[in-house]
Amino acid sequence: MPPQDDDPQRRQRDLERQAREQASARSGQAMQIGAGGIVVTGGGSITIEGTGALNVGSGALNSAGAITAATDITAGGDVTAGGAVQGADLVSTGPASVAGALSAGSVSSGGAVSGSTGRFDGGLFSIAAYSTIISGTRVANWTQNDGTIGTAPSSARFKTNITDADLATRAQAILGLAVKHYNYLAEIDKQQDDPAYKVHLEVGMIAEDLHAAGLWEFVIYERDENGVALLDDNGDVIPFGIHYELFGMAVLGAAQYIYGLVQVQAEQISALTARLDKAGL
Repeated sequence: MPPQDDDPQRRQRDLERQAREQASARSGQAMQIGAGGIVVTGGGSITIEGTGALNVGSGALNSAGAITAATDITAGGDVTAGGAVQGADLVSTGPASVAGALSAGSVSSGGAVSGSTGRFDGGLFSIAAYSTIISGTRVANWTQNDGTIGTAPSSARFKTNITDADLATRAQAILGLAVKHYNYLAEIDKQQDDPAYKVHLEVGMIAEDLHAAGLWEFVIYERDENGVALLDDNGDVIPFGIHYELFGMAVLGAAQYIYGLVQVQAEQISALTARLDKAGL
């Protein structure tokens, strides 16, 4: 007959096991877990306090709740959490799936990384993205000042206060912009560290020139993480970059201005030709 819930010997073994685990935790010694692994049920969490790391040598790390460690979280298999995952570094040889937020100094995974939200203050890198060809339906990615990555739809369904932008009146300013060749200072720094490094020659415009020309719609200004514009010592906004992806609108406005001039000149030429023909000249 299998042991019952009130089996005194079973209760005694459970108490002894709990005592060993508590003693191990207090002593700072590692606690050995058998091949059965650690299973957390009922929405519970795995938390490593102090400076300890959470390491699973060759198996998976699964939790119905959160997984938290003061230092690293390492698994030889998959990492799955029903809640948030928080640690100094997250390393997984398999996929990492997080139902809640993912917060780590660095994330390395041999498979896909998925979660509802994630924050990477040190940067987000994908080697394959540079050479991955997307041939289907696609949208441009934009980065907000707080680091949020998303897109900006063009449909009127998402817009209000729609009015005509009379860029033709600023065609002279648009056509007067100078295209420059330049090097980024960061490129020069790379060459100073490595004399064999080839500095890239760039082509483009200068944000301050667009700002001075009154073309503020196409200038990216310095802002804090809350979207508030930063000001210099004189109380002026600080140009940071150029919305090259929007500058086609400026070129279209200038083209419309030139087209209007051509139309007027064509009418004038037509009228002058008619007068000359009437005069027999």
